[in-house]
Amino acid sequence: MKTRTLIILAGATAVVVAAAVVAVTGRESAVKRTTVEAKLFPGLIDRINDVRVIEVVPGDGTFRVTGEGETWTVPAKADFPARFDKVKEALIDVADLNTVEAKTDDAERLSALGLADPGSDKGAGMIVRLLGADDKPIAALVMGEAARQRGQDHYYVRREGENQSWLARGKLDIGKAPKDWIDSLLFKVPDDEVRRVVIRHDDGQTVELSRDTRDDKAFLLANMPEGAELTSPLTLDNLGRALSVMRFEDVTGVGSAPISGDPVAVTEFDTFGGRTYTVSLWRDTGAKPDDKGVLPPPVWARFQVAYDPAAAVAPAPDADKADKADAASDTDGDKAEAKADPAAEVAAIVARTKDWTFKLADYKAEQLSLRMDKLIKMPEPATGDAGAAPTGQAPDGAGGAAPEMPAANQ
Repeated sequence: MKTRTLIILAGATAVVVAAAVVAVTGRESAVKRTTVEAKLFPGLIDRINDVRVIEVVPGDGTFRVTGEGETWTVPAKADFPARFDKVKEALIDVADLNTVEAKTDDAERLSALGLADPGSDKGAGMIVRLLGADDKPIAALVMGEAARQRGQDHYYVRREGENQSWLARGKLDIGKAPKDWIDSLLFKVPDDEVRRVVIRHDDGQTVELSRDTRDDKAFLLANMPEGAELTSPLTLDNLGRALSVMRFEDVTGVGSAPISGDPVAVTEFDTFGGRTYTVSLWRDTGAKPDDKGVLPPPVWARFQVAYDPAAAVAPAPDADKADKADAASDTDGDKAEAKADPAAEVAAIVARTKDWTFKLADYKAEQLSLRMDKLIKMPEPATGDAGAAPTGQAPDGAGGAAPEMPAANQ
């Protein structure tokens, strides 16, 4: 990997402001009215490339973001990749933090500014530590309440280990939980790319829908029982678009998820571009049925993605698109050419998903594990004209029982 240092990325924002004490008024008290403009951590911008750990103590535990260069992970989330832009932003924000006014240095009054030690009953702050190799301390602050002044971001802060508090100016968007440091977007599949969807349930039932071309707006449901109708074409369409934006709510290692046994549903998406996305779904081992005996959807998922160029279907020629392409600049043409590498894109998705199990939102999990009874409705049983039938006997024309929902569609 070609390393781009954070100091280069931060260079445009690094401005050294000389300290200037303007006035000291009044007697010594718990609140010092000293106006100051200086870096909270002088020289930190020059050491930003030495940081290997961002340690956050929000009050209910400690978590870390670790790495170097552009490669960072979140150990609390099974070493799932951290957002480099988030890491870069946090480091630069701490380095650029300027003190504006000295506040109390009375330990008893720090809670009023949200600067008491984490774990305190009230007014607790959040510790942010920047550590180097071998956990060597580089900088550490306690972050308190935000204070909006003069239209800029202002925070109450203090250096860890010191009681002196400060009103500081700058941006401090520090994630308070491990999930705040990761990107929940796994991948996107364009709506017109999905050709066929098959859901295979663990009891043998299969749901299948497909369309012939990219231009087909509607999916067709296979193996509909005689007389059945769709509950809503929109439900079918939404299933076909289920991968248009694939996000997760939580992530853990493959062996750490609260699941067991075989998946309760496996959903496969085939695309016109030759890619296949397979989503295996499990219920949480702690899942319990509701008061109607209905189990919650299987929310834990694993993904497999493959690419077969031989299965790809070329898009139909489009005169309008061709004219626009001819009129596009060379730069636009270069961009279009640069982004078309399906094998590389699939490899990136595989690397991002293969070692983890993901928790999906309930609505997404339910969408990916739909059953036939959610997609179709059967006709009401016919009733005879002669009124109620004798006890134990079906009415004329009723056929004895309502049509059964197929257990499986082959």
